[in-house]
Amino acid sequence: MLLYNVTVKIDRNIQEDWLQWMRSAYIPKMKRLGGFAGHRICKLLGTDETDGFTYAVQYLCTDIPAFQHFQIEHEANMEVEMMQKFPNQFVHFSSILEIVE
Repeated sequence: MLLYNVTVKIDRNIQEDWLQWMRSAYIPKMKRLGGFAGHRICKLLGTDETDGFTYAVQYLCTDIPAFQHFQIEHEANMEVEMMQKFPNQFVHFSSILEIVE
């Protein structure tokens, strides 16, 4: 099992709108397109929140071929969708992790 982690620092003025959109539109679409088995949204604690809040959005993926398919076919378009919805209001990076235990 793999964990696709997307860490996002979102402008504090749009945090609630972003969370609502993530829950109602973006995450369901990610799960549908990427075949992800589940997800969670985590808020980072102990960080400087003067200019925004940091979240880790995590998606469970069954195997590497499924993730690679998502990466090739959908990842770039999903990033563009968020950039168009919230231009210049967030920064992000992603990583893929193997769940060991």
